[in-house]
Amino acid sequence: MLRSDRFTPPRRTIRTAAAILIAAATLSPAQAQPARVEMRLVPQTGTPPDCVRDDTTFPTRVSQGIFKRIEAQFRIIDLDLTDQLVPAGLTTMMVDIKLFPPEAGTLDRALLSRFETAQAGSTPPASVDCSGLPTNAFGASTGIHRPYRGGIGPPAPGNNNPVNGTLGPGQINGILPFSLSQNDQAHPPSPTNPGFYGLYSFAFQPALNFSGLVVITVRAVPDAMTGNAFAFYSDGDPIPHASATAAAGSISIEVPGGTPTVCCASSICVLAASAQACTNIRGRGSPGTACQPDFCCLGDFNVDGHVGVQDVFDYVAAYLRRDPTANVFQPTFGAIDLNDLFAFLTAFFRGCS
Repeated sequence: MLRSDRFTPPRRTIRTAAAILIAAATLSPAQAQPARVEMRLVPQTGTPPDCVRDDTTFPTRVSQGIFKRIEAQFRIIDLDLTDQLVPAGLTTMMVDIKLFPPEAGTLDRALLSRFETAQAGSTPPASVDCSGLPTNAFGASTGIHRPYRGGIGPPAPGNNNPVNGTLGPGQINGILPFSLSQNDQAHPPSPTNPGFYGLYSFAFQPALNFSGLVVITVRAVPDAMTGNAFAFYSDGDPIPHASATAAAGSISIEVPGGTPTVCCASSICVLAASAQACTNIRGRGSPGTACQPDFCCLGDFNVDGHVGVQDVFDYVAAYLRRDPTANVFQPTFGAIDLNDLFAFLTAFFRGCS
């Protein structure tokens, strides 16, 4: 007799979204629930190849128009320590991520680090990831972490595969992580207090016209036929087990308002939602809603509409304190040095039309 918490996987390797959905449909209704999956959202600072750090400051605040990296994590808790099932890693589940209100901004898949694209082991991830970019075929991977990209067929990275989530207004739906074998991401340091593991990375960008409180949720979507929420490997057993018990996660983010700012990133004029948003892109600006011709003349460093001695004072002050706005020679990647000083002085004496 078949156990109610088992399903039989197809004979061939499951590599497409359709095959995973078929496998999920074969999960029989669960009676006793052997385990629970819990999810959470962790806000992070940085993006590969730079170090990625879990935020330690709360509440989380994100300026309008600025991207915020967020990681969806999971853990599996053994609900019955007397049975013979020992959770030893996630097999699969369907995950939805939603933004409330949906008009508050956009959600998109985030670039993964080298660690996140490796066949991660049983140790939960550290709060700081400085592993940089992957150097293999997964170098441009976004969204689902390994070892849960088993449902994404070749060629790698396959970011637009529906298994990697379908993007929509204020949501990423139908994410289908799938591990082809036991991965031991289960219950260290203990069955009742397990660690969290990385599952999916995405970015939230607040809309330029939105300010206020935002809530983002992540949840395992129960199978419509069986009610099961996820499948997991039991230690030493190649046949996955299913459970209907799952806990969703959420995060609240504050999006402060601001005065629309005409922002100059070197000689390029852009519209920013606030002065802070302009600073975040290493720009200098002044209140306004439209870029006028020659507005971003480098000689007018303080962006007051006039080229004068105050621009020299302001630039020298920024240069001496190594302010990012003083990086005018190679504003994308160059260091602040004498080249920047000479570039400003040349622009200052040339004047603005």
